[in-house]
Amino acid sequence: MISGPPTLTINEADEMLNRYNITVLLIVNEQHEPVGLISRLVAGKSIHLGLGNSPVSDYMTTDFATLPPTATLADIQELIIENRQRFIPVVKAGKVLGVITRTDLLHLLVNDPAHIPRRLLAGTDQPSTARNRNLTGLMAEVLNREIIVLLQTLGEVAQETGCHAYTVGGFVRDLLLHIKNLDLDVVIEGDGLAYAKKLGKKLGGRVRTHEKFGTAVVSLPDGLKIDIATARLEYYEYPAAMPTVELSSIKLDLYRRDFTINAMAIHLNPDTFGTLVDFFNCQNDLKDRQIRILHNLSFVEDPTRIFRAIRFEQRMGFKIGKHTEKLIKNAVKMELFDRFFGKRFFNELTSILSEENPIPAIHRMADLGLLRFLHPTLRIDPKLSTIMEETRQALAWHRLLYLDQPCRQWLVYLLALMTGLTTREVSAFCERFEVPLRHRQFLVREKLAVIRIAGIMKRAMPESPSGLYHLLKELSPEGLLHLMGITKKKSGKKAISLHVTEWSQLKPQTDGNDLEKMGYLPGPLYGTILRCLLNARLDGLVHDRATETVFIKEHFSLPDHDTAHGHP
Repeated sequence: MISGPPTLTINEADEMLNRYNITVLLIVNEQHEPVGLISRLVAGKSIHLGLGNSPVSDYMTTDFATLPPTATLADIQELIIENRQRFIPVVKAGKVLGVITRTDLLHLLVNDPAHIPRRLLAGTDQPSTARNRNLTGLMAEVLNREIIVLLQTLGEVAQETGCHAYTVGGFVRDLLLHIKNLDLDVVIEGDGLAYAKKLGKKLGGRVRTHEKFGTAVVSLPDGLKIDIATARLEYYEYPAAMPTVELSSIKLDLYRRDFTINAMAIHLNPDTFGTLVDFFNCQNDLKDRQIRILHNLSFVEDPTRIFRAIRFEQRMGFKIGKHTEKLIKNAVKMELFDRFFGKRFFNELTSILSEENPIPAIHRMADLGLLRFLHPTLRIDPKLSTIMEETRQALAWHRLLYLDQPCRQWLVYLLALMTGLTTREVSAFCERFEVPLRHRQFLVREKLAVIRIAGIMKRAMPESPSGLYHLLKELSPEGLLHLMGITKKKSGKKAISLHVTEWSQLKPQTDGNDLEKMGYLPGPLYGTILRCLLNARLDGLVHDRATETVFIKEHFSLPDHDTAHGHP
């Protein structure tokens, strides 16, 4: 039996795989206990990515099943055929006695045809019957009729175009979870751009194409958007590189996906409409509520998948698989993020901060050692934990107001996370992660304003509503909620609350036309009068047009008529 220790380098493992012409190498510890498997595919890709001198323990698969010597043929079939584990260590009392491979099973079944399961005869490149059940009944249960008709139309256009269409990813995942999801991603085996143009013409939609990637977006008259992609594979020249794209099949297209729960598809062509495509046993991970990557170098190739794993885990109440978490920690140890700056990371961060409650995901990022890639000094200490919770409560309160006032939640949480950073450090963060200029300017401006206003409120908060109004009026809705999140005094929180709900909506009932009718001459005086009038309304000195008129006459004398017309 061929095996190697965990200290073996990937280069050495690759040499053994080629020397003995095997596809999987068993990794055992000093006690001859199985601790991992490394495939020729993973070894080859690792070397291509410049990781040949890394220990095999960094990228070997540790999530695998073993069988005892007493295992039956049915047990072997279940692991190799149902669970797609092509290599099974046979273990007794913790020690490896031997291995069973997929080839061993095939030889046995060929010699004993009575044991050949019908699904094995369908071909190894097709998903088994258990994984390609028809979902039309489930679609009718979860989706409305209009969406089902649209899906059927998508398949009919594919048939007319001479290609195969599949809906993939989150739509399929959520359907199996009995969740309605109208984000339609369609993968085409064939010419995706020609398909998109024909679909747009048939449905009266607007088509936007991206020739380089073979993708398109079809925008329908009712506002629904359909993302179209030509089936493709991606490969990476080095860790954290942008992917190189080539045309491919649905199987390889699904294999390039981030996680197993997003690597399923549904046939849309009329003759196979509603048939599930599950090559990688994804339904089991969905059933077990587990986030698992498809191959061991996934996070090395694209570290942003780490943040997507955390986001899915927290949003869906799933758990990152043990082996996947190990690979995350390995990617963090490699400090790939020091090479991987830019908008892809920033986009993933904003997606996390846009979740209904991103705090658990932020704590998970901290547990996995990821916050230091935002800034070396960033830590989740009791003070920051309190600020984050106060921020969450402030945002929840703001949502309940149903104000006609947009508020970008992710910016509020980002300001909260950066409470302990200087404006210079915030600017450096924005530069490092290619934050768009408008957001960069906004973050620095609001942070400076909040620091100044918080200092005033702490030292000598104005007592009058008008004084507080003028202190707070320069802040955006995001800045106000950030200020509420860091303010400890109840009086300060109340002032911000009143400003959002009442003071910011107030304005005098009197306007310039009224002032002219009263005899005041147009000019800078109008602005002075209206500002004083607003202060009087804020402080409760006037309540309606009548009391405003009295206030104006008491505080601003009318000009002399003759003087106003130039007479001495």
